[in-house]
Amino acid sequence: MKRKLFFISAAMLTVCTPAFAQNEVVQQAEQTEQNVQETRVSASEQIQSVLKNYQDTLSSTIYKFRTGSDTDAFNTRMNPYGYKMFVPYTFYKSPVTQQMSLNSDSGNEKHTQVMAFANKHLLNTYMHFPDNFATTENELKDVKVNLGEVKKRNIKVSKLIDSDASSDVGKDNALVKKPNFWKYTGNVSLQFTQSYISGNWYQGGTSSNSMLSNFKATAVYDDQQRISFDNALELKLGFIQQEGDTIHKYKTNSDQFRLTSKLGYKTAEKSDWYYTLQLEAYSQFCSGYKTNDLKRYSSFLSPGKLAFSLGIDYKKTGKKGEVSVLLSPATYNFTCVTDSLVDETSYGLKEGNKILHDFGYKVQVTYKYVFCKQISMEGRFYVFSNYHKLEGELEHTFNFQVGKWLSTKLYFYPRFDDNRTRVEGYNYWQMKEMLSFGLNYTL
Repeated sequence: MKRKLFFISAAMLTVCTPAFAQNEVVQQAEQTEQNVQETRVSASEQIQSVLKNYQDTLSSTIYKFRTGSDTDAFNTRMNPYGYKMFVPYTFYKSPVTQQMSLNSDSGNEKHTQVMAFANKHLLNTYMHFPDNFATTENELKDVKVNLGEVKKRNIKVSKLIDSDASSDVGKDNALVKKPNFWKYTGNVSLQFTQSYISGNWYQGGTSSNSMLSNFKATAVYDDQQRISFDNALELKLGFIQQEGDTIHKYKTNSDQFRLTSKLGYKTAEKSDWYYTLQLEAYSQFCSGYKTNDLKRYSSFLSPGKLAFSLGIDYKKTGKKGEVSVLLSPATYNFTCVTDSLVDETSYGLKEGNKILHDFGYKVQVTYKYVFCKQISMEGRFYVFSNYHKLEGELEHTFNFQVGKWLSTKLYFYPRFDDNRTRVEGYNYWQMKEMLSFGLNYTL
C-alpha cells in the first residue's frame, strides 16, 4: 500500500513540476512585458509633458511678447534679442555658457534680460530634445550669402498711384454765398372812392371822386449781433374832385413825404434794447387848398421838418408782428417854411421868420400786426414836446386784403398841436379819416 502511494506521488510530481515551471516562466515574461510597456508609457508621458510645457511656455512667451504684459523679460514689445526662440532649431553656445558661468546675473538692461530668458528656455530644450538640433552656431557663421543671387523686387508705384492721372479735378460746383444782412420790403396801392348825389337830393350834398396812392419801402440791416440800421420811405398822394368847388377842379386830400433812418447798437448781446440815433425828414409834394378858397395853406418844404433824436429803442419781432418804442430825451427839431404865400405862424413860427429850432423830448412807437392772411394793421404814434408846447399824432391803417391784388383800407389820423393858431369853433384836435378800395400789392 505504501509503495503504491509512493508511485502515485512520484507520478503527480513528475507531471506538475513542468507545468509549474512553465507557468512561472509565463508570469515572468508577462511582468517583463508590462514593465517595458510602463517604461514606454512613462517615457512617452515625459516627452508629451515636456512638449506641452514647451508649447505652453512658447505660447505664454509669445502672448507676453505681443501684449507686453511680462514685467520682467518681455516688457518691451518687438524686442529683437529674443530671436533665437523663433528661428529654426539651432544649437547656440550662449545658453551653455550662461549656465556654466559663475555670475548668472543677467543685469538690469532690458535686452540682457531678454537674452537670458531665451537662453534658459533653449537650454531646457537642448537637454530633452537634442536630436531636434541638427545645426550649430558655428555652421551658421560659415554660411556665406551671395547677395548677387538675391533679386530685388521691383515695386511698381503705378499700381498704387497713377502717375498719368490728371491734376485737373474740374470746377467746384459749391456755391458759397456771403451772408446778406439786409432785408427789403415794399407795398404799393392805388385806390378810389366815388359818390354821386343828384342836384335835387332832398338832403343836399355834392358828388365827389377821389384817388389815393400809397407807397412804402423799407430796408433793414441787422448783423445778428449788435448793429441794426432801419430805413423807411413813405409816400402818400391823393386827389379829390367835388362838384361844389367852383375854384379848384381838383385838390389834394392826402399829401405826405416822410423818410426815416434809425441806427441802433444793442445794449447787450441778447438784449432787445438799442442805443439809437434817428433822423426823420417830413414834407409834402403839392400845394394845399381848401374848398372854394384861393389861399395856399401848404406846399413843398412849407412846412419842411427835420428831426434828430438820440435815445434808447426797444425792438421786438415775432411771428405775427413787430413793435418799436423809441424814447429820446434829447431831440432837435428843425422847421422851415420856404413859400412866401404860406402863413408861417400856422406852424409855430413867428411872423417874418422862416426857420424854427426846437429842443425837447420825443416818444415814437411804430407797430405792425397780422391777424390773419387777409387782415392786418400798422401804425405810428408820435409825441414831441419842448416843455412849452405839445405835438402828438397817431396814424393807423387797417388793411383788408381781397385776393392778391385788391384790398380795402381804413385810415384814420388824429392829431393834437397846441402850437398852431387855433381855428374858431375848433380845439387843438384835428382828424383825418379815409376809407378806400382798390389795387394793393406787397413786394
